Amino acid sequence: MPLESPNDIWKPDLVLKNGFKKFEELGGKFYYLSIVHVGGVIWLPFDVFETRCSMDITKFPFDTQSCDIKFITWSHTVDQIEISKSTNGIQFYNYEENGVWKIVDTSSMIKKDQSESEIDFTIKLQRKPLYYVMNIILPVIFLGYLNILVFVIPVDAGEKMSFSVTVFLSFAVFLTIISALLPTSSTSIPILAIYLVIQLVYGVLALIISAFQLRLRHRDETEEVHAFWVKAIKLQQRLRCKKYSQVENLNNNDEEEGEKAVRNNYVAPAETFGWNQVASSIDFFAFWFFSITNSLISIVMFAMAANM
Repeated sequence: MPLESPNDIWKPDLVLKNGFKKFEELGGKFYYLSIVHVGGVIWLPFDVFETRCSMDITKFPFDTQSCDIKFITWSHTVDQIEISKSTNGIQFYNYEENGVWKIVDTSSMIKKDQSESEIDFTIKLQRKPLYYVMNIILPVIFLGYLNILVFVIPVDAGEKMSFSVTVFLSFAVFLTIISALLPTSSTSIPILAIYLVIQLVYGVLALIISAFQLRLRHRDETEEVHAFWVKAIKLQQRLRCKKYSQVENLNNNDEEEGEKAVRNNYVAPAETFGWNQVASSIDFFAFWFFSITNSLISIVMFAMAANM
């Protein structure tokens, strides 16, 4: 089987149609061609391709991408050169597993028109999400629930605002770090990026509510509590199934009467409410609102992203 230089024998001018850098012919001058005695020519070119493909990063990091590698006969018509294929897909001779992407499927398709013959190889890639789950998703979820704990701290403790500001700054610093890990695109926005913005909004709301609470708590105790806050306090008591028993003019010497009052769970409605109870009711409603909505948003958004 004699070998011939590629410059001494005709070969098809196959070029990569959707190349990234240069538009050049497949193969090189140092690839020799083998000639069979029946007239057939064996040509085994080797090259490194850089191609481009559009990506939909909406489900990042649980996304699956499909990329095409297109080869055409540039200066010959379909009547002069006809491309055929022996297998459907791509054969992996020296394939090495990648740490970021996993090849799910490959396919090939031949396209013919009046001007040129084209063959398209399609590679379906699936991103490996473990790195992003450990370094982005889990820290963000933990910081989101840590932000809710601001409503557990009593207003009189004096650490409410400092804790809220610390968590908010932690979110801001963390966002600057992971911004480099998120893919940049204006055509599609990752669900994870939307989730990060929602958590940042939650941090701002927690700061606003905490500041409003402190303002109400330090009002003059002689100032009358508005009817709206009275209803909120009573609703909080009902939801917590908490009853305030108030037995007035109970004679300490009359133990039998006192035990009877406790046994019958005698409850006297409170006539006045303080601003401390108002702040406590805000903590109660804000804690459950943030907990429920944050859990629902986390479940829905990551279920949408993981649903392939």
